[in-house]
Amino acid sequence: MTEAEQKAFDDANNQIQILRKEIMPVLGFQNSFMQVGLEADDLIAIFVRNNPGQAIVLTNDDDLLQLVDDCVWHSPQRKMTVNAKTFREKYGITPRAWKRMKAIAGCSSDKVPGIVGIGEAYALQYLKNEMKIDSKRYNDIKAGKEIIKRNRLLVGLPHPKTKRLVLQQDEFNLDGFLAVCDMYGLNRLAEQAGEWQNQFGR
Repeated sequence: MTEAEQKAFDDANNQIQILRKEIMPVLGFQNSFMQVGLEADDLIAIFVRNNPGQAIVLTNDDDLLQLVDDCVWHSPQRKMTVNAKTFREKYGITPRAWKRMKAIAGCSSDKVPGIVGIGEAYALQYLKNEMKIDSKRYNDIKAGKEIIKRNRLLVGLPHPKTKRLVLQQDEFNLDGFLAVCDMYGLNRLAEQAGEWQNQFGR
């Protein structure tokens, strides 16, 4: 990382911390979580696993499909909603087996390499016992036990180090919203205060 890149990274991190610790609480939003060394996926997953049946996860990330035994997965971009029943109908495996599929095939979005030559379609065939046991791909998967073992830790949600989350009741603070707008010169946003109150107020 160059000096300029490091500075840009540090500046962005400082702004994120100001947003999380100072601005969001003033607006009335208490549920802003971060755990060092973990991704947002892990924090979403720990909440879902500890509160089954209470969450709708809005995401385009199909890694989180492994959670649909305990939640509903919805992708606004794909206009697609998945629950445990529709997942089984579509993929023919259980949602909790999805991490095994990812461990075999890899996950390009998280830069986790899978077994060479094995994509999601072949991994699903293997898990559904639809692959010929004398085929090259079957034998490649069988020979890739160490890759699968390594990847299951990397793609499984939540990561074992993830700590439990406790949600608080948010309550939009109109005065705080206007104070933040004034502090940062967000006059246009301040003019929309009524809309924000309608969306987030009680």
